[in-house]
Amino acid sequence: MRSIGHFTGGKEVKGTSGRTADVFEPMTGEVRGKVALASKAEVRAAVENAKAAQPEWTSTNLQRRAPSQKDALRGNHE
Repeated sequence: MRSIGHFTGGKEVKGTSGRTADVFEPMTGEVRGKVALASKAEVRAAVENAKAAQPEWTSTNLQRRAPSQKDALRGNHE
């Protein structure tokens, strides 16, 4: 079964709260994986990482930003 963590600070990290939720296949209702539920500290860290990255991201031209956004939507974090 697939285990899904968090993507923060430019890398994939495991959740530390110990809490998870099921990920369902929409057509069958089958449980296909588990996703980590973030703790308050993990949410705070993700927000701080996003704030720190914002100035550089904003100054990056759209042609460079678009491919990374497409990759994120597809689940490609590399």
